Amino acid sequence: MYQPVLPQPLYPRYSNGLFRMALTGEPARLTQAFAALRRALGPAATEAPSYGARLPTGDGNDTWDMISLNDDIYVVMADCRYEHPRSELVLSESFVEFHYTLTGSAVASWSRAPAAPSGDLDLVVCHLGAKAQYQITCTPGRRRSVALYVRPEVFDTYLDDATPAARQVRRTLAGVGPDDLHFSRIPLHPAQAATVNQLLCNPYHDSRRLRYVQAKVQELLCASVDLWGDRSSQRGPALTLSSRDMRQLHEARRLLLQDLAAAPTIPQLAAAAGINTAKLKAGFRLLFGCTVYDCLWHARMTHAMTLLEGGASVSDTALAAGYRHASSFSAAFVRHYGYSPRAARQGTNGHAQTSAAVMVT
Repeated sequence: MYQPVLPQPLYPRYSNGLFRMALTGEPARLTQAFAALRRALGPAATEAPSYGARLPTGDGNDTWDMISLNDDIYVVMADCRYEHPRSELVLSESFVEFHYTLTGSAVASWSRAPAAPSGDLDLVVCHLGAKAQYQITCTPGRRRSVALYVRPEVFDTYLDDATPAARQVRRTLAGVGPDDLHFSRIPLHPAQAATVNQLLCNPYHDSRRLRYVQAKVQELLCASVDLWGDRSSQRGPALTLSSRDMRQLHEARRLLLQDLAAAPTIPQLAAAAGINTAKLKAGFRLLFGCTVYDCLWHARMTHAMTLLEGGASVSDTALAAGYRHASSFSAAFVRHYGYSPRAARQGTNGHAQTSAAVMVT
């Protein structure tokens, strides 16, 4: 059964959380949130194999569209605008999670290891070990996304070992230990983006809505096995980051940025943070969305802009940003901002270009 809008008095309002908090009023597992949804729908939903409803977000008339497919696959769709940041704790239940985002940004964080970002046209795949958990924070603004939470035994039916991608996915899942979290960020293919959009624009508002969602979910999962498996194969063995790995990576970033004028080399950085160089480089891209070099370069250019706008000379700024020669610094600055350090210092950049360059990785 499907109910277009769940009446607001039937659930506890929590203005800064996401759907779990809205339904339970406290940090809760996904299955607990959907059990609360089933209860709110009343006796007719008790025996229904699939059920769903729209849950008000608390921002205007916006809603989350929540659907359970036989309690094997849970679907949460957002086509809304958040007025404030929304944050929730995600507790482990061994689901394989697929998060498809058309518009919007979010950050996943772990114990003492924040900042694994996702944004427009991203597919993020997560799988939590039995003891792992993470915090998800959605930033204010428009969000159009679909999240699928699939029980492992159901997801197993989508893995045909005749295909290399499926075999790679099996190896990835098998490598996730109890304290580990697997996190893959993959560019969303245009064909899958179109399917996500079709889910968000579901034309049916009765029981057919559930059938339409089920068909599109199967389509997405079939394609996502290839996207995930092929991506992991291109990168070599799938990288799984433990809580210890993520703490070491954040310590490496802190050490990298603490002295921009004399930043360590990658081997020096790895040794200081207690992590090997291969995991440092791969983990940096996975956790922070950029290479070690790009992180340092972006920080140096941001610091340089601050110094120049404060009146520092180009030569002094070059040294403070880690460049021996002003000419090399000037070339890097122009590549980053599109205008010269002298123009930035003199305030002659037209003010139309003063925002930091977007880092594409």
